[in-house]
This record gives sequence, C-alpha cells and structure tokens, in this order.
Amino acid sequence: MNLFTPNGATRLAGGSSPREGRVEIYNGGQWGTVCDDYFTDREASVVCRELGYAGGGTALPQYGGGTGPILMDDVSCSASPTPARLYQCSFRGWGVNNCDHSEVNTSICCAPAIFLISWQVVTNGRVEVYNGVQWGTVCDDEFSDREASVVCRELGYASGGTAVWNWGGGSGPILMDNVVCPSNPTPARLYQCNFNGWGFHDCDHNEVGTRT
Repeated sequence: MNLFTPNGATRLAGGSSPREGRVEIYNGGQWGTVCDDYFTDREASVVCRELGYAGGGTALPQYGGGTGPILMDDVSCSASPTPARLYQCSFRGWGVNNCDHSEVNTSICCAPAIFLISWQVVTNGRVEVYNGVQWGTVCDDEFSDREASVVCRELGYASGGTAVWNWGGGSGPILMDNVVCPSNPTPARLYQCNFNGWGFHDCDHNEVGTRT
C-alpha cells in the first residue's frame, strides 16, 4: 500500500494542462476512475477547490475513460454545506458501480479566478488573477476594452468593460503580460486569451495598470 497517498486523494490525468483532465481518486492502495453519472459542474468545482484552484470547475466529456478500477459512481455533492473533498460527497460506495470504461469520462477543467481590487464600487478595480497557485496582477501592455469585457463577462456582468488607468499597480507577482483576446470566438475566461505565459513579463509595478 502506498503510505504517502491518503485515501480520498484526487488528481487529474490525461489533460493538456495541470488544470484539466480525467478525475482520478485514490482508495485502498490504488488509483481509480469516477463514473460520469450525475457528475456536474458542482462536483467539478469540489475537485478544483480540493486541488487548490480558487476558480470553479467545469465538467467535460473528454480525456477518455481511463483504466483500472472504477471507484466512484453516482457522485452528488450538496450545495450547502459544500464538501471540501470529493469523497465527502454522496456516492454508491467504494468500487460499487454500474459503469464501464466506455462510459467513465468524468473530466474537468479548473479555472483560475479573476478578482477586482475595488476602489469605490465593485464594478471597478484593478484586475487580479489566480493561476492555481497564487494571486497576481496583469500588465497593461496590449490590454484594451476587449480584454476588459472578457473580464467583466467572466465576473458575471452582462455589459462590456472599459480599460482604465487608476488604482495603482498592486504588489506581488505579475502573472500575465501582453494579453490579447481574439474577437471571434471571444474567450469566456481571461486565461484563454493569448499572453506570454504565467509569470513571463517585462513589466514592473509602476507599469502594471490593468483596470476594468
């Protein structure tokens, strides 16, 4: 038995980035898969928070069914209180399932979170983003109303956004630079736009002025 992996630990396998992939869970000395029956964005968000991502999660039909034991089926996480770990949600019991690997495709994408450091009202502020490890700022290079509108929609506002230069440059890591969002199709999340890569920039905090 693996003494270093606790029962109930989760991981993502087979994805194109660390934030997405097939959900796998550890129990009884082995990793196994999770059936997609009843698995929704709510359950995906539990997994994402368990893995340290501040943003929500989205259930995806991809990354294959995996191999080995099917350890969880009919997973359903309550809305209040929301469990901190996937194994704390309701399910049939370890290894009890009516799935096969052609059906098991519980895959998710965990989103970095977006936050506005507000000056006067919650609709205005400095844009900060969470990359799964830490919060940081966004450089104003190339950042225009188009990118501001992506942020506003991600935060749940129906109308567009305007890039402004107020509220200071922030502190801590500069996580995004040269952010350019295509117009067609327009990304749903800021991290889906083109940028230099997490933490790659030629800014300093006197220049970082991305606001919306």
